[in-house]
Amino acid sequence: MNLVDYMTLETYENDKLDNKPLIYRAYVPKEKQDKYNVFIFLHGAGERGNDGAFHITPNADIIKRVINHPVYAKNTICIAPQVPLN
Repeated sequence: MNLVDYMTLETYENDKLDNKPLIYRAYVPKEKQDKYNVFIFLHGAGERGNDGAFHITPNADIIKRVINHPVYAKNTICIAPQVPLN
């Protein structure tokens, strides 16, 4: 399972905070729910960048456990922001 295939690449922009967009990966279950849990994955300092993949690749096992969990996978959204290099 390659997380890049399961998690969409998104950007967040806020002119009041910074002029640079924040890149993040998101996984939303295909099955629609009334309520969702949210799992936010924060990477370490060594995974900074702007490619949208380097921050989740070394930590794939953690995110895969949530996405593949027999109970939580059906109603959990995973968000993994990537902090820019500088």
